[in-house]
Amino acid sequence: MTRNTKITVAERVEIIRDLIAILPEGTTVYTVIHAVASSGMSRTMTVFAVVNGEVRNLNYRVAQLGIGTLTKNDQIRVSGTGMDMGFHVVYSLSRALYEGTGSTDAGYSLNHRWL
Repeated sequence: MTRNTKITVAERVEIIRDLIAILPEGTTVYTVIHAVASSGMSRTMTVFAVVNGEVRNLNYRVAQLGIGTLTKNDQIRVSGTGMDMGFHVVYSLSRALYEGTGSTDAGYSLNHRWL
């Protein structure tokens, strides 16, 4: 799959199943900021988790779900200002994975930490 292309519903379901398998509820997802645009309107970051003792970069899968876009350096670019954008990415990922599973607010099914 090429960078930032649309995915089919079946591909989205497969991505969500794969991510739920490695990111069960309560997992901590980490973000590292790499750059902030001079306008302050976008940031690039890396999103990852520790799975079975190994650091797993989640950028590609996060971008496939439409949460930010993948840069040529394989980082996530998110637009916005006035809020914690790392939290926003993890909250959006959590909702994408756990919406409709009975959680009161699926956005809080994963934990977020900055590094």
